Amino acid sequence: ERLYLQAFPAAAGVLRWGQGNETLSCGVMVEPLSRRQMLLQDSVEVSLKGVLQGWNAYSLTQTPTETWVLQGSSSNKRGSAAFQGLLGELSG
Repeated sequence: ERLYLQAFPAAAGVLRWGQGNETLSCGVMVEPLSRRQMLLQDSVEVSLKGVLQGWNAYSLTQTPTETWVLQGSSSNKRGSAAFQGLLGELSG
């Protein structure tokens, strides 16, 4: 696991997205999918602008931008609930 964390270092950050007239946010951990990707600073801010659905390993190689794994890390209930709600919307 230590070697994996060295190859794919995660950074703490905040994910922000719009829902109607409201802007929601929650804490996240951001992890690169490729070792070729640049390393992020200690803290990042991510704004959700679009969603890639129905992707597979091949589509990741054809994507012109970098791809990151986001994991919810909010310690408060409101942030966790907002993140779970977002995931529900995106998968529905």
